[in-house]
This record gives sequence, C-alpha cells and structure tokens, in this order.
Amino acid sequence: MAAFEEYIYFIIKNQNNLTKKESNKAKSIDFKDLQGGVNKKFDPYRGYVITMKDSGRSDYDKESSVKNILNNSTYIPKFLAERGIQKEYFNSFISFQNELDEDVGELYGRQKEDFRKVSLYEDMITKGYNEIIERQQLFSCIHQLLFIHFILFINGIKHGDMHMKNIKWIKFNYGNQAFFNIKAFDFGHAILDCKGVYGGQRYADLDYLFKRSSQKKACFTTNKHNLRIVGFFEGISRKLDYSNETNQDRMEKHFPLHHLLTNHNVNNLRRFSKENAVKFLEIEGNFLEKNLRRIGNKNTNNQEACEAVLKEFISTSERIVNRLR
Repeated sequence: MAAFEEYIYFIIKNQNNLTKKESNKAKSIDFKDLQGGVNKKFDPYRGYVITMKDSGRSDYDKESSVKNILNNSTYIPKFLAERGIQKEYFNSFISFQNELDEDVGELYGRQKEDFRKVSLYEDMITKGYNEIIERQQLFSCIHQLLFIHFILFINGIKHGDMHMKNIKWIKFNYGNQAFFNIKAFDFGHAILDCKGVYGGQRYADLDYLFKRSSQKKACFTTNKHNLRIVGFFEGISRKLDYSNETNQDRMEKHFPLHHLLTNHNVNNLRRFSKENAVKFLEIEGNFLEKNLRRIGNKNTNNQEACEAVLKEFISTSERIVNRLR
C-alpha cells in the first residue's frame, strides 16, 4: 500500500494528466445569472472571477502576496527533492487567480482591475468528494488535504476559509484507475506572516480542519474582541448544525476532512458516524497541535524544523487512513 510520500509524489508527477478546459469567450451570460455573492461573481465560461466592489480588489493583492511567499520559499520537502521535484511543487495543490492578459473593457460594468482568471479543468467536479468510490481516491485526498495544510503552515500562511467550495476536485485517469487531485484556492481571507514559536494564527486552519472551530476565532485586529465573539458563536452554530443534521445545505460545504470520513462510498472501508468522526478528529487535532508547538523556529529557512513539522503531518495523515482500513 502506497504511503503518504508516494501519493503526494504521484499527484505531482501526473499534473500533465489534468486536462485544462479552454475558456469560451463567445458564450454570453447575463449578469444576474453569474455565480457568487454580493462581493464576487464568477463567469464559468470565461473562467473570470469579478469583484463587485472596489474594496474587493484587496483580495487579489492578498492572493498575489501568498503566491510570492510560496515562490520565494527555499524549502523543498526532502522526500520530493530526492525525487527531483523543484520548489514549484506547491502548484500541484494550490490554484491561484491570475491577472488577465487581455483587456476586458467594461465587461459586467467592471474594470480590468476587478478581474482575475482561474484555471478550469475537464472533470472538475463541484462535489467530487461524493464520488469517491475507490480506496486510492480516498487515501490520496486525505493525504493531499493534510499536505496542503502543511504547505501553508510551514510558510506562515492562514487560509482562513478552507471549506469544500474553496477546494477544486479534479478527476483524472492513470492507467485504468481514476484519481482526484485537490487544489485549494481563494486566498481572499488569508493572513500572512503567522510565525514565531507559537505563531497563533497559523493554527486556526488546523482547528477548523480537525475541531470544526471558526476560522475567525484567531484573528487579531483592533476589533479582535468582537471577532472572537463572532467566531465563537459561528463555530458553536456550525457544530450544532453538523451534529444535529440541521441546515444541511449550509453545512455541506464545511469540514472537508469530516466529510471524507463520513460520506465516502468505498466498499470494505470503515465509514465513520458523525459522532465518531468528531471525537476521533478532535483527538488527532489536539495531538498534532501539541507536537507542532514543541518544534521551535518553524520557518522555511530551517530545514530540520520543516522536516520535523512534515513528519507530524505525515504521521497524522497515516493514522487517519489506517483507521479507515
């Protein structure tokens, strides 16, 4: 059975098996039919993200900053470096919104600065996690999800909104088997430079992933007290909704790791109840955090510390997978 490292390496080496979908600029869509909310819209034919308010452009600046941090990082996991993988490895697991090469004029009443282009893929499935039917698909997605969090953690980045709808589920074939590559995107809520011995905010994504805590909880701003209160009640509300199976339309996008344990369709593998998934992952999350906090100088210029952090993520991911067998 392939281990964490082999699954991650496999995904990186098979990026060429992902088929990008060409944008259809001739396809017109009414403004009212664009996907999204009041702040951002999405044109699925052109692959455009559009900010609907001038203030929304700051999300693009933040995303560019995240991209620069990762591009400038000198750390490459040892198991990848030994296989000849270069530092761009993160592009296999993170998808960015890029500036447009063309001038869109005043499309949808917005300026060029309000647009970003995202990569579209054939077989990009909105709810791909519901189509997991093979063990290699499930194990790979769990390992990828933990590896994404490792990449952000070691680079001092808090995503801040890592729910299902901010993860691309891309299906591809290798031989006669189907796999999923998952890519995190939309860094509009990201917090940067979360470092130091404790690096408070860098743990917020892990709290959400394992313990279903609100990702707003760890925000330190001039209005931090209010944000903590909002985050507390938001987290409690989500936990109750998840456990009591209420507001399921809203809850379906939250807690990706819990969904992988409870909603997969793989025969001959354990399928967790919600109650057991909550208990198990909370224990794993606490154990991971405790071990990570023991590691000092968790910065990308410290190869030894980075490898120690990676070891903890790998151990956690392998334990989760083993509990499914």
